[in-house]
Amino acid sequence: MKLVPADGSGGRAASAVIGLLLSSPAWAEPGEHITAGDAVIVPGIAVGVQYTNNAYHVETVTPESGAANLKVSPGVELRLNRDDLDVNLSGAYSLHKYFTAETTALDRYDDFSINGNIDALKKSRIGLRLNEGVGIQNFPVDAESDAHPYTKQFRNQTTAAVAARPGSALEFSAGAKYVLDDYGTPASAHEDGTRHYNTRNAIGPTGNVTWQLLPRTAVTADFEWEHAAYVNSTIETPQGDTLSFPDHNMWRLTGGLRGRVIDRLTVTAIVGYGAADYDETTVPGADAAAAADLTGLQHLVFDAGFRYDLSENDKFNIGVTKNFRDSFFTNYVSYLRAYASTDLRFAKRVGLDGEFGISPEQFRGQETRDDIVLDAKLDATYFIREWVWITAGGTWQERSSSDTSVQFDEFSGHLTATVNY
Repeated sequence: MKLVPADGSGGRAASAVIGLLLSSPAWAEPGEHITAGDAVIVPGIAVGVQYTNNAYHVETVTPESGAANLKVSPGVELRLNRDDLDVNLSGAYSLHKYFTAETTALDRYDDFSINGNIDALKKSRIGLRLNEGVGIQNFPVDAESDAHPYTKQFRNQTTAAVAARPGSALEFSAGAKYVLDDYGTPASAHEDGTRHYNTRNAIGPTGNVTWQLLPRTAVTADFEWEHAAYVNSTIETPQGDTLSFPDHNMWRLTGGLRGRVIDRLTVTAIVGYGAADYDETTVPGADAAAAADLTGLQHLVFDAGFRYDLSENDKFNIGVTKNFRDSFFTNYVSYLRAYASTDLRFAKRVGLDGEFGISPEQFRGQETRDDIVLDAKLDATYFIREWVWITAGGTWQERSSSDTSVQFDEFSGHLTATVNY
């Protein structure tokens, strides 16, 4: 069935996309970006040096634990914003090259992300939203592993939803999502260098109701359910361990308020309930621990935060989030994160932003542990122009755990130059 809005916005949306493809780009001065019809293209690149005192996340830091690298991160963004159509596409790549032969295992050449969002027929009674995200990210392992210091995750997430608008302030949407996660870890590393771990597929429906209470404030309710299954229900690691991955169903129902409540204050107040049911029958011989489900207060989820705008360029944020998510090495992790951050601008040329957070984490399943993660960052930026700037800063992270093999402290610093044409 083909939906053709009475106001002709479907034809205008199609014309906008065709016009974008046929338009010749107009090159502007640096900082003014590139235009192609109604679209704006923003290429950019960041180049810098980084140093960490604990590259392998060992429990006891020594002078040999430190490492420095060159980071190069090109990227591009395309934005098309019209009354009837929004299109946003972005892509980024990161290269990390370490300076000494002893740290070549830390080199990373495959971090990338590609994201696309389309919001079509925005003014019609029936609209369409499409979202696609794909990428590879390497996460430092919270334990020493000289040969394979990263967990590699390839992720693809696709979502689609149809929106219905019976009135100017009320919107209902229903859709579905598909997620593919593929993992490689040091625990699965073989002598030939391969370290494929497991692949997980998840699929399920999504739903949302939004009532625009004020022009910049909305009351929302969200629902999501997914069924997730691993390609392999058990894995034998090169170390002789047997790991279990039960299929599961996971869902959340949340609702609350998001938006600006007074001139300078923006509030997020979302609360809800969620569950995850892990089916031990999908894993031959799995015990009760391998099929651990959410229990007690772990079902409660919420997101509460406040942002106060001291001025147009000066902001202060404080918040707390409680939620749960899948874990690639056990069933799930339930976490509570509290944070405070600032984003300040001085004399138009100097920016200062910092953040501090604390997060208790509970991992449950075949592997069970309780962690506390502390993190902080502070960056100072000098804007040579609005389109080119230099940033110097540092970060600190500490993980304490009931499993002492994953405990570590890490301090890192960086100096980066960024250009957005």
